[in-house]
Amino acid sequence: NQIHYVNQENKFFNSEKDNTLYGAELEYKGNITTKDSLYLNLSYTNGDNSYDESLSNVSNFLAKGYYVYDIFENLSGSAVVKYSSEKGRFDMDSRDAMDAYTIVDTALQYKNYRQDYDLTLSVKNIFNKEGKYPAMPMTYMDDYSKEGRTFMLSVRKEF
Repeated sequence: NQIHYVNQENKFFNSEKDNTLYGAELEYKGNITTKDSLYLNLSYTNGDNSYDESLSNVSNFLAKGYYVYDIFENLSGSAVVKYSSEKGRFDMDSRDAMDAYTIVDTALQYKNYRQDYDLTLSVKNIFNKEGKYPAMPMTYMDDYSKEGRTFMLSVRKEF
């Protein structure tokens, strides 16, 4: 069973439909040098429902890469790259498939070990690329937009 919203009552519930899902995932964690960390993930998902229809609002391919480089002992820089492939629509939804997108986030972090605090400057979606979350049929024609470029400054202190 799968929780979904497309029904006459427009309520979330466990559907009685049988979905068949299959896929694969590859993951790598390691280093390029002694001053960095690298994480890569690629996943593939596909399947169909009990009516032999392709699954809707599903990215068949998702990829994520994360890289952290220690510039100095207490200063590091990082980047995250996220990719989501095109998403098909429900059969009753006349809108075009949702486009694939790639979003890049970056951060610079300073760690003060003596006074035990961190200071991080992050830029999310640094290239201001458009990404979308799917809206249910007959609701929002343009779906839900992901955040554009966002700056964040955070301070963390342990007591």
